[in-house]
Parts: sequence; C-alpha cells; structure tokens
Amino acid sequence: LVRLEDADQASAAFLGALTPVTDYDLWFHLKTGERIAEQGEVPTRDPFSFGAEGAPWTAHSWLPEFVFYRTERAFGLIAVALLKSLAIAGALYLLFLRLARRGIAPAAAALILVPGILAASGNFVTRPLVFSFPLFAGLLLLLEAGPPAVVWAVPILIGVWANSHGSFILGIFLVWYFYAAEIVALFRGTPDLPRLSALGRALILSLAAACLNPYGPALLAYPFLYLPGSAHYRYITEWQPVDFG
Repeated sequence: LVRLEDADQASAAFLGALTPVTDYDLWFHLKTGERIAEQGEVPTRDPFSFGAEGAPWTAHSWLPEFVFYRTERAFGLIAVALLKSLAIAGALYLLFLRLARRGIAPAAAALILVPGILAASGNFVTRPLVFSFPLFAGLLLLLEAGPPAVVWAVPILIGVWANSHGSFILGIFLVWYFYAAEIVALFRGTPDLPRLSALGRALILSLAAACLNPYGPALLAYPFLYLPGSAHYRYITEWQPVDFG
C-alpha cells in the first residue's frame, strides 16, 4: 500500500516534471515510430539523412518511439508530455521507496534525492531516454530483492530496456556489480550462496535477454560507440559531465 507521504512525493515529482514539449528530437522519434507502425518492422537503414540515406542504422529506441507515436495519434501531444512526466515521477518514487525501506524518514529521503534531481534535470526531456530513469531505479529495487525476483524479473526488465534505449548497458553493469559484491563476500567468508547463485543466473539471463532485439547480439556493442574518446562522444549531450554552474 502507498502511504500518504509517498503519494505526496510522487505527486510533487509528477507535477514538477510536467513541462511543455520543447525538445526538437521528439519529431524525429515520432516519425520513426510512424514508419515502424506503417511498415511493421524496425528500420535497419537510414531513411532520413540527406547525405547518408540507406546507410546502416541502429534504431535502439524503437519501442518508446512506437509508443510515443501511438500515444500522440490517439490522444495528442499533451499525452506524450504526460508519459514523460509519469516516467520521471515513477523513477523518483522508486528511489524514494528504496530509501524508505532503509528506514529513512520521508523528509530526509526527499532531501537526499534533491542533488540527484538537480544533476539529472537537464535530461528530463521528451525522448526515449526518459524511460531509462524508472528502469534503472526499478532494477535497483529488484537486485535488492530475494532470489526468485532477481532471477526472473531482472532479465525481463533488461530485455525491455535493451529495446528502449542504448543506456541498457548500464543496467547490465549494475547486475554485474551486485554479482561482484557477492563474490567479494564469498572470499571474505560471509557468503550468501543462494543470492550469489541467483545473481549469477540473472547476469547470464540478462545478457541473453538483451540480445532479444531487432539487431541481435550486435546491440551489446552499440553503446560502446559513444564512449569518451570516440568520434561521436562530443555530440551526445546526455553523456557529458554535469555542469552545476
């Protein structure tokens, strides 16, 4: 059950994220969703660029693009803005819930989240990227849950994420991080063997689930094209360091 103070936090986050659509990339995402809906397949060749039409293209955000398009056609642009706000509010609520489970008072939890909100607010945009926030927060909660949820729910979430945005690779790294922590505990003589086994299986299944996309295992390498030092890195604003100034 959702406590009153939890509902207040979620409502505040939703209203704070309910901003006008100002991101010009949305039109590209809507057009891509339209092509997917009309052609019944995810594009593998660039249909838009003037100078590179037909070049290989990885539409790594195809699922949210399809959802954005269907939502806009059915309910208008305001519904797309509402989707973005729900995604942000959902992410912040999941993080708030995680802090509450650790016994942190609601007011203190809200204060703890403020720096994170400020750091991430520049990416609270009407793009497929926005769904990465609740997926990451939900993954944190699942990884801290018991073995059954870890083994089955985590790979499902990773599979959805892999079809939503290239940042899914961060989710796989997070699963690996929790698994590595259990290995360290094993060497320290404080093992939780059922949890270690569950996380190991979750990691393998997550890698397999990430391959269930229109591009197959090749998608696993796609995010590494945008690492610092790559030719594309300086063009990706989401990957730039946060400027608190």
